[in-house]
Order: sequence, then structure tokens, then C-alpha cells
Amino acid sequence: MRRDKCNPGRPVRARSERPIQEAIKGLSIFVGGTCDDSKGYFIEPTVIENSNPKSVTMCEEIVGPVLTIHVYPEKKWKKTLALCDSTAVMDLAPQLLV
Repeated sequence: MRRDKCNPGRPVRARSERPIQEAIKGLSIFVGGTCDDSKGYFIEPTVIENSNPKSVTMCEEIVGPVLTIHVYPEKKWKKTLALCDSTAVMDLAPQLLV
């Protein structure tokens, strides 16, 4: 497929876009977060911060261009590792940056 014909950031239909909008609603958005349905269902690549490790964006796969950041306490390394193990129920790989 030609590169100019490919758009990997666009959900196919409205029912694919709504769950993404609901998942990021009310969270701290660093960049992106807007949705445009004037020509398809485009969701701008989005980076969010989420302080609730049990929320949808931390535990489920968001099928869209959304990256979730969770800032953990520096001195609680073992607790943070346990938190990663408990939230990644779908084999999603949490990334730790130190």
C-alpha cells in the first residue's frame, strides 16, 4: 500500500471513536486529545497523565493513538513493579522510565 494512502490513526467508524473519547475524558492531556469526525473519525495522537492505576487507560488496550503516563513515587520501586504486574491483565507491557 502506498504511504500516502495509509492513515493508521483513524478509527473505522463512530462506535470505535466513542470509547477512546470516553477513556480520555477528564484526564490531564499533555498533547492531542481532539477528535474530528468531519472526514471520518480521526483522533489526534494523544499523551495523557493518569493517576489512577486501575483506570481503563492503564488496564485495557485503547485501540487508538493514546499514550498514558503514570508518575510513580521514586522511593516505592517494589510497589511500582507490583502495580505494573497487577494492571497489565491483557499482556500489555508497561514501560518504566527511571
